[in-house]
Amino acid sequence: MSITWTLVGTSHTMNQAWYMNRYNDNSNLEMRRTLRRGGAADLNIYSVGSVFYGNAYRTGYSSFPAEYQNSPVSDGIVLNFNTLPGGQAAPYNEGRTLTHEAGHWVGLYHPFQGGCTFPNDSVDDTPAERDFGSGCPTARDSCPGLPGFDLI
Repeated sequence: MSITWTLVGTSHTMNQAWYMNRYNDNSNLEMRRTLRRGGAADLNIYSVGSVFYGNAYRTGYSSFPAEYQNSPVSDGIVLNFNTLPGGQAAPYNEGRTLTHEAGHWVGLYHPFQGGCTFPNDSVDDTPAERDFGSGCPTARDSCPGLPGFDLI
C-alpha cells in the first residue's frame, strides 16, 4: 500500500461553537457539513480549541474508512490545535496527534484493539496486546499464549 498526501487547500473560520468541539453534537456536525470538501479519498482536518470525546478531553479523534458510507459528514480528523508544533499541549505538541489520527483515517487500529483474539489490530506483524500499556514496558507480554511481547 502506498499513501501520498497532497495539500489541496486550507480555510480559516472563526466560530466559537465549533472551536469548543464535542464529538457528534449538533455544532460538530454543522461544522463538518459546512467546511467539508471532497469525497471519501479526501482527508479533511479540523483544527479546534478543545476536543471533548466521550467523558474526557482528548488531543483528537478520527473516523475510520468503514464509517464513510453510513456517515460521510463525520469523515475526517478533529484535533486540538495545541497538539501542533509550537502549541501549548506539551508533551503532545509535536504534531504526532495528527500523524496518529491519520493512521486511523487510513484504517489502522491501536495495537491493543482486538486484544488477544484474532485478528487483533489486523496487522500481521504486530504482536497481540490485551490492553493499553503505558511507559516503556520492555518485557510486557499481555497475551502470553501468542508470539511476541507487547509494543513499547
